[in-house]
Amino acid sequence: MQGVLKIHKDDPNFPYSVLVKIHEFLDNPDVMAHPEDHEELIKEIKIEAALITTNSPYSEVRSVVDNTDDVNMPSSTIRAWVIGILFVVLLSFINQLFTIRQPAISVSSNVAQLLCFPLGKLAEKLLPDVGFTLFGSRHSLNPGKFSRKEHMLITIMANVGSNTPYTDNIIWAQYLPQYFNQSYAGHFAYQILIGLGTNFIGYGIAGVCRKFLVYPSYCVWPASLVTIALNAAFHTETNEPVLGPFKRTFRASRLKFFGLAFAIMFVYFWFPDYIFQALSNFNWLTWIAPNNTNLSAITGFNTGMGFNPLPTFDWNVLLFDAQDPLMVPFFNTFNKFIGTFTASFVAMGFWYTNTYNTGYLPINSNRVFDNTGKRFNISRAIDNRGLFDPVKYEAYSPAFLAAGNLTVYMFFFAIYSATISYAYLYHRHEIAMGFRNFIGGFRRNKNKERGATEYTDVHNRLMSKYKEG
Repeated sequence: MQGVLKIHKDDPNFPYSVLVKIHEFLDNPDVMAHPEDHEELIKEIKIEAALITTNSPYSEVRSVVDNTDDVNMPSSTIRAWVIGILFVVLLSFINQLFTIRQPAISVSSNVAQLLCFPLGKLAEKLLPDVGFTLFGSRHSLNPGKFSRKEHMLITIMANVGSNTPYTDNIIWAQYLPQYFNQSYAGHFAYQILIGLGTNFIGYGIAGVCRKFLVYPSYCVWPASLVTIALNAAFHTETNEPVLGPFKRTFRASRLKFFGLAFAIMFVYFWFPDYIFQALSNFNWLTWIAPNNTNLSAITGFNTGMGFNPLPTFDWNVLLFDAQDPLMVPFFNTFNKFIGTFTASFVAMGFWYTNTYNTGYLPINSNRVFDNTGKRFNISRAIDNRGLFDPVKYEAYSPAFLAAGNLTVYMFFFAIYSATISYAYLYHRHEIAMGFRNFIGGFRRNKNKERGATEYTDVHNRLMSKYKEG
């Protein structure tokens, strides 16, 4: 319990009631002196210790992630790789094609996770059990039942391949004539090299940081829990009742609940996107006085501050640049709301006082403007090599930002320094633990396994049976 308190005392995801019990147990010397007087507390602490030892400390994780593993279950099979590559090609093509749409249309890996299951079951029924042996392992077209590990491997492949690369906007800015007009950015070789270069850096850093961001039990990624829950819905044969809101017990299977929710969403999607598109940009407050500049600036949906209690009925618009509130904890969503609400008043202060000439521009826009209020023409400030030309820039115009965009950049600089302070104040113990494990990974100790390090939760013990790549 001392170790648990040391790790989770500032953890917002760890149940506060459990922390109170741990403090009550550790800070009261009478518990050890007269345990017979504190039997109920000791019993509760023993239960928590057993849960943390044999499972995850978080109930959300325990509800969807198994604390057992079958090392012999097939995962990296031929059919999994064929189906996975198929979805990587399809999703990356669709997402890249519609990335310049406003708002962008993206097909997430959950779609691949949903569709690959019937394909996997079809391959299980139709493919023959023929294959070959390579390096002592047999690889068959049909190794048996389509497993949850194959399903998850396909989902991971689709998740990695469906995301547009970080260089996507760089290519557009370089290639389009209204920007840098660099024709070489349209060549496939250049695009694939700059894309792979930045992604390899990202994945390399992610691999180095896995001892900080993956191994510890306190690294809970809510979006991953949703993926695991959907995977379990397809492969769980048992149907356990679940206690829901208002003390009502739900007995429907996960797959049945998912199918019902999917059907409802499919039908509803047609209304805001096709039948009545005003539901997407439900800018109803500006309908009161369409020509009122102040009303449009404060309540406007596209170029205003968006002070609107009912801004949209379209889930795609609502989550265009935000985490799904059904996935992440409430404090995360509420924290973003408070930040956005506060920053709106800063932007209004800039705009109404005409600070940095923002009063001549829309109050909220991500565009860059010139001194005539038009979109900044980058071609008039660069030379024929696509490089910045100070003479042409001074002859043309300085770049002006809208009040909302100016506020965003201001808070960017504040967040960078605040992140360091926050990490030191609240997570220095976890960071120190990660560094110790990182340094320990370079030690050539043949007898030391990863499961024997400080990360001894159940899922690390299960993963320690697999050799790292």
